[in-house]
Amino acid sequence: MIRSLVLLVGLMALGVEDLWKKQISSLPLILMAVAGGVFSVVTGDWKDWMVILRFLPGGITLLLAWLTKESIGYGDALVLLCMGCFLPTVQILNLCMCALTMSGIWALFLLLVRKKNRKTQIPFVPFLLAAYGIVIL
Repeated sequence: MIRSLVLLVGLMALGVEDLWKKQISSLPLILMAVAGGVFSVVTGDWKDWMVILRFLPGGITLLLAWLTKESIGYGDALVLLCMGCFLPTVQILNLCMCALTMSGIWALFLLLVRKKNRKTQIPFVPFLLAAYGIVIL
C-alpha cells in the first residue's frame, strides 16, 4: 500500500512538471528511483533474478528515444525505468498500453479539433498517471 502511494505521489509530481515545463528534471526521478530501490531491498524483491525484466520496458523506451532522436522523450523512458522499481513487468506493460491508448485519443483530438500538426509534442507522464489511477481504482 505504501509502495503504491509513493509511486502515485511520484507520478503526480512528475506529471505536473511534464505538463508545465514539457520536461522532467532529474531530482524527482532520482528520489523516486531511490524510494523504489529501498522498497525492493526491504521487501526482498531484489533477490529474484526476474526483477531485471521490470526494467525492460524502460530500457526499450530509452532505445526508442535514442533511435527516434527524442521524438519519445528520455524523461518518459526514465519514468518507466523508475516504475520498474515499484511494479511487475506485466503491470508496467499494461499501464503503457493504457497510457498509449489515451494519448493516441488525445492526439487525434488535437489533430482534428484543435488543428495541431503531427510535430506537436504531448507530455506522456500525465497519461501514465491517469492509467495508474485507473488501475488503482
